[in-house]
Amino acid sequence: MEREKLITRLGKGLMVANLATVVRVLRRGFRNLPARLGTAFNAIDPLDSSPDRFLRRIPQTELQKVVARLSPIVVDERYACIDGSLPWVDLLTLITIARDRRPSVMLEIGTFFGHTARLLALNLPDCVIHTIDLPLTFDQKTDDGELPKDDFHLIKGREVGKAFRGAGSLSNIVQHSGDTATWDFGNAPGATVFFVDGSHTYEYARNDTEKCLAAGKGRPGTIMWHDCDGGHRGVIRYLAELATKGYPVRRIAGTTLAVMDF
Repeated sequence: MEREKLITRLGKGLMVANLATVVRVLRRGFRNLPARLGTAFNAIDPLDSSPDRFLRRIPQTELQKVVARLSPIVVDERYACIDGSLPWVDLLTLITIARDRRPSVMLEIGTFFGHTARLLALNLPDCVIHTIDLPLTFDQKTDDGELPKDDFHLIKGREVGKAFRGAGSLSNIVQHSGDTATWDFGNAPGATVFFVDGSHTYEYARNDTEKCLAAGKGRPGTIMWHDCDGGHRGVIRYLAELATKGYPVRRIAGTTLAVMDF
């Protein structure tokens, strides 16, 4: 086993020490060379694509370091934690960061039952919360979407927006129906804070993130991702790629949330 590990590391070392590396040294000099080589070494996925490898490439930070202050959060009697919804610590962290950024428009990808959208609306009363989920008519058997989906058991059992419909409904929530692979993000005009919690495949993590960045282009903004953990390889693989490319993605300690300001 040790011999196999040694051979693997030597192979990766040879891949790092290629012509492109030499060219970069000539262009940038030797400053921070060890760190740059280490980043390149850890970025080679074909030889090690374990979840831990991806997670180690995404820097971790404390919540207190990404917000100016911690403020009280409003939770009403409609809140319920069900399978597929945000754990309590993730929900509080999400709302804390959203309140700190003070957006006038926010977009949530993945409505599900709507508990997250409801609490965001309660805690950001001056913000329009756009939230999108797949159409209620979605059928896995007939889905011909261009991107692979997951969590079909959750899709099947969802009651989209149930938490904020009917009695006690909130006027600052806008429900959308569609597939983000083809949906026009211009339907949430002015959004500066985005929460990505739809399909957790690599393809959707990339698609949703790139479209959020495009929608927020020209304005300071924030993207948050849920399920940044070892159980969602597609999400952490994509976020690790962003981090390796220099994007300021950070995991929030004690949660499965990641955040990036742009």
